[in-house]
Order: sequence, then structure tokens, then C-alpha cells
Amino acid sequence: MRVRHLLLLAVLGLAALTGCGTAHTARPLGKGNTSVNVSFGGPIAEVGGATVPVPMPTIGVKHGVGERTDLFAEWQVLPVVMGVGAFQMGGSWYFLEQNKGRPGMSAAASLITTLSKDDVWAAVDAQWVVSWKVHPRHLLYLGTHLMLSPAPAEYVQNSPVHLAPLIGGEVRLGKRQRFGLGLEIKWADPWKDTEDMVVNYLGNRGSLCVSGGFNFYLGDGSERRAKKQQGGAP
Repeated sequence: MRVRHLLLLAVLGLAALTGCGTAHTARPLGKGNTSVNVSFGGPIAEVGGATVPVPMPTIGVKHGVGERTDLFAEWQVLPVVMGVGAFQMGGSWYFLEQNKGRPGMSAAASLITTLSKDDVWAAVDAQWVVSWKVHPRHLLYLGTHLMLSPAPAEYVQNSPVHLAPLIGGEVRLGKRQRFGLGLEIKWADPWKDTEDMVVNYLGNRGSLCVSGGFNFYLGDGSERRAKKQQGGAP
């Protein structure tokens, strides 16, 4: 049981580092609107003799507190079967609108926490994303996570500073574009040697993370802004 616990926590450490939700900070929802995100995926590691993305399901909620500002919270589901709680809470700010070829830009900050009977671990994550809406239904983005984890834990076996470049996209479906499909790839700490870590990750430099997600939009911020610009009711 102790070995299984350590393996789960080791995977969870990299999953937390790579922030396995998809596309939730690239663009704002608009004030008063809410979205629900369900994501599956994680670091590519050896599981049952096969090297595959670890299926770490994550459920998140995001709410627009301003036209450019959102708050969000996420819960990683799988760790609860081992008596571990894993949560992320934070906010994002879309500070530069897209203009022709110039991308839109957003920044986010969040607190990541894992809790168990044996250990408590916390980290601060900062994220910067540039994004292009190449079609009313298609969003592409690039960015990076910078995570600081000053509190040591047995399942985070490297330095307190971590970096994860990322690339992703989302396609919106449905007449009112209420449903989104996202795919995101991250490379956590590409300069780090991972050969001696508890979990066997793909390659020996950092860890690749692949995640797919479903976004359910309970109100569309861009739709609301368009109505305001046309003089309609918010």
C-alpha cells in the first residue's frame, strides 16, 4: 500500500506541475458567465507495462467576475481513492485583445494544494498565454507555466522551481458554441534528468503531459460583449 501511495503521489506531483486542465485561461468568459471543464490526461509514464498519458481526471469551474477577469477552481478526482485531496484555485486576466496577427494575451495565478494523512504540499503557479482565434470556432494558444513549490514533499523529487511550456487548441461546437473540445501538450522541466524518479516517464528529460478536455459554457462572454456593442441588453 505504501508503494502504491508513493507512485500515485509521484504522478500527482508532475500532474500538478503541468496543470492538466485545458484552455481555461486563454480567453475570458465575460462578467457573470460560468463554464465547467472536465479534463483527462497527465504526464506520459509507464502504467501497467505500457507508456501512456496517465488518465488523471480533473473537474473545474470558472466564473467571470469582470469582462476580462475570471476566477477558477479545479479538483483532481483520482487521488481521492488513495485518501489524497488535490485542488487548484486562482484567477486569470485577459490584458490584451487580439488584433489581426497580434495574439490576445492573458496571465493567471493559482494556488495548488495536495493533502493526505502523511503529507501536505502547496505550490504557486503563474501562467502566461498568447492566443489566436483563427476562426469563430477555433482557438490556438501557446504559453508557459512557472511553478514555485517552497515546501518540500517526498513525491516532488527535484527543485522548488518548475517550468512547463505548452501548446494547445480548442474547437467550439453547437449552434451557440456552448460545447468545446480541447487538446493541450506540455513539457515540464525539459532540462531535468528524470531517470532516477519513482515513476518511469517518457524519455529522460522532463515529462511530457497530454490532456484532452470538454468545456461546457453556461453563457458566452464574447456573445454578451457583442450584444452590448450593438446596443442590446446584457
